[in-house]
Amino acid sequence: MTLLGPELAAPEGTAQSEYEARAVAYFDILGWKAACKDLGQSRIVGATARILSGIAKSHTEDGVAAMKNSGGIIAAAGEKFFTQHLKVQISAFSDNIALSMPVTDAPELLSRTAQLCRALLSYGFLTRGGITIGEVYHKEGVIFGPALIDAVALEQTASLPRVLCSPNLSAHLASIGKTRGYP
Repeated sequence: MTLLGPELAAPEGTAQSEYEARAVAYFDILGWKAACKDLGQSRIVGATARILSGIAKSHTEDGVAAMKNSGGIIAAAGEKFFTQHLKVQISAFSDNIALSMPVTDAPELLSRTAQLCRALLSYGFLTRGGITIGEVYHKEGVIFGPALIDAVALEQTASLPRVLCSPNLSAHLASIGKTRGYP
């Protein structure tokens, strides 16, 4: 039995939203709820704006253009880096953040997650989360699907501040390593 009847299908002639194979990171910002209650409104709104604008700016075409024009090591990274940079999708809600990238970019998602966790730590917030690969819809801040459910389940099993990787992600990363000549 399904709860969604045919009346919820996309009308003819409209674009169908489909799941994609993506690497998905989901994490909880520990202590965020208490900070929202304890800190003054202007301080928490200011901190939120700084954190989210930093995340958003670094993951938009304007942010990429600024990095390309900055010279030095970042500009020398090449087009591949900047093309990958635009593949990341981000959703933030309450004390949770979800990131995703195409499954082929799973190693890059690990790096992005680590960078974001370090940035949050610099503001005094620990994180707990999960990263997996699977089917998910993630566009323009909207995310849903089996891979998100799996990443949330991983986060819920992590009793300490840490980000857990699923067995299927570990196997995927190992296969990438073997194709690149790593043991």
